[in-house]
Amino acid sequence: ARTVVGAASDRFYRRRRHALIAGLWINTFPFDRGGGRRRGLATAAAHLRDGRNVLLYPQATRGGGTGEYRHGVAELCLATGTPVVPVHVGGSALLMPKGRGLDRRGHTTVAFGRPLYPRDGESAAELTERLSGAIASLARTA
Repeated sequence: ARTVVGAASDRFYRRRRHALIAGLWINTFPFDRGGGRRRGLATAAAHLRDGRNVLLYPQATRGGGTGEYRHGVAELCLATGTPVVPVHVGGSALLMPKGRGLDRRGHTTVAFGRPLYPRDGESAAELTERLSGAIASLARTA
């Protein structure tokens, strides 16, 4: 299946040129971070229904540390019955610091966990907590 990436609309889609490059080069779609807007989740759900893999960042940032996970990814999984695959990307905050582009070379690690399936009656907060724990476990073993 083809993979699409939710990219921050306030960063990658501010300018038409950046939007075209992001969309064509790394196969992104605009995703609103915060503010109560649900367009990004609706678009992600449509991609899932069309058989695509959807890559989203539950922290809504590439920054380092564990930070606070948002519930949007869990809400998407619960609404569509789709599993979430925990992924830990180590080192990306050093290569792409906030406010700067990809301007240095370095090493990253990527670790994949087992899919987490939504449980009957599970809330978005509970699924987010399981996801956060799974990613933290991957970070410790990376």
